[in-house]
Amino acid sequence: VYISTMQRTGVVCEEEDEKGDLVVLVLGKKVRINQKRLTLHIDRAELYPENYDLDIVLESKEDRKKRKIMRKRHVEGLVIEHHDE
Repeated sequence: VYISTMQRTGVVCEEEDEKGDLVVLVLGKKVRINQKRLTLHIDRAELYPENYDLDIVLESKEDRKKRKIMRKRHVEGLVIEHHDE
């Protein structure tokens, strides 16, 4: 999507809520923006193939590494924390 107020493009992370706000990933930060301030830049189907793993875009590299390690074995004290912004 294109964010006119920031003059930047971003990726939608969460669907629209009851107020019409979406969470958009812009320059590595998640920002809540009303859908009226957004315009479609590239369609989701065109940008990502059907079976594309969106965790590559939406999660940090460290979280993906931790998740991979946790799938293989138990590591004492290894925790993935989700920060809602």
